[in-house]
Order: sequence, then structure tokens, then C-alpha cells
Amino acid sequence: MGVSQFSAPRQQLGKPILGFLYSISRQGIGEYWPLYLGPNTIGSSPNCNICLREATVSEQHAVLMVRRLKNPEKTIASLEDTRSTNGTMLNGESLSFTQVECKNGDIITVGESYELVVFLIDVNALGLK
Repeated sequence: MGVSQFSAPRQQLGKPILGFLYSISRQGIGEYWPLYLGPNTIGSSPNCNICLREATVSEQHAVLMVRRLKNPEKTIASLEDTRSTNGTMLNGESLSFTQVECKNGDIITVGESYELVVFLIDVNALGLK
């Protein structure tokens, strides 16, 4: 039995899932990853929560931090490039080394061509309890 080129995402036991990243650069494969409360590491290392096996993705490429605010009650996220070789973009704009806020529908480009759409689950905005 051969080894798949895509490994399962590293789960964060006990942490709630507050969203997803969906790959639009690899539509035929339909890749997606859960976003957990707290830091979600992105990179080519199998130790990352979001493991992207591509030559232009650094081992520890970026971090997507997801938080749940209490007042006002909502889910927010921020993205930070962790000094990757080929850079990270948010909606076509290159990131420096500071955190930038992410919103639903934002497109994160990792390396030269991996494009990921951000989907945050905001219980209040969806009218759920």
C-alpha cells in the first residue's frame, strides 16, 4: 500500500473547530482543513496543522490565529508570515512580518501558488445558539 502525498491534518484535541481553510488552487482534489481555536500552523512540515506539500511552501510558513471574542461575541482571525522563503499573501497583497486580520472569504496565498479561502464559523452572525 502506497503512502498518500497528502497527510491528515494534525488535530488539536479538546479545542473547538471555529472554521475551515479550503484550497481553490487544487479544485480537483477538494482539500480542506479545520481551523481550531488558537494558533493554526501552516507549512510543509507534517507537524503543521495545515500541511501543504509543495516545494515553494516553507516548513513553518505562516500562522493563522483564531480567537473567539466575548464582547462583542464573535470569531476573529489573524494571519502572520513566519519568515517564509517565498512569502504569504492575503487577497493578493504580500504580508510583512506582522499580523493581519482575516475575514470570511479572504484568500490566503502560501508560497507561489497555494490559494486557500478562509471560512470562519461565527455562531451569532449565523443566528445559531
